[in-house]
Amino acid sequence: MNPRVINIASQLQKQFLGPSATSDISIFLCGGAEDKEQELRRKLGTALAGLKSKYRYSIFYPEDMFVELVLGHQKQDLLTLENLLARSVSAVTILLQSPGTFTELGAFSNHVLLKNKLVVVVDPKYKKAQSFINTGPIRHLIKETSSRVLFLKMDESNLPSLVRDVA
Repeated sequence: MNPRVINIASQLQKQFLGPSATSDISIFLCGGAEDKEQELRRKLGTALAGLKSKYRYSIFYPEDMFVELVLGHQKQDLLTLENLLARSVSAVTILLQSPGTFTELGAFSNHVLLKNKLVVVVDPKYKKAQSFINTGPIRHLIKETSSRVLFLKMDESNLPSLVRDVA
């Protein structure tokens, strides 16, 4: 494996799993890429990071962490990088908003380490839909893992509920 990737994985591991992280909860926060979706995700991340509790929430965004590695001269693929991250974070929260997040859900729900670390937020209007997402990855997560599936409205008016239930 590329020494640069190994170095980044080591740094992530120290940051997320080092001795100072005993009361930290590190969340990899995924969501849609459109402006409105990113704005909601950033507000959710800021609110989670500002929670007053016995835990300190650290929020990480895929686009911030991987831009250099994916677009730089090494051109690493996201699945390889996300596999490295899987060992380092407490949870992966996916706001199911776009084709990219549907793909992440499929990949992460089958990942041996990630499938028990997911918090998936689904719009409640799809709760009873007979879709592949509901009858595949969502059903699998609910029945076979310790991950959480939340059916919550994903907009700014519902931000307090999103923060409370994701935390």
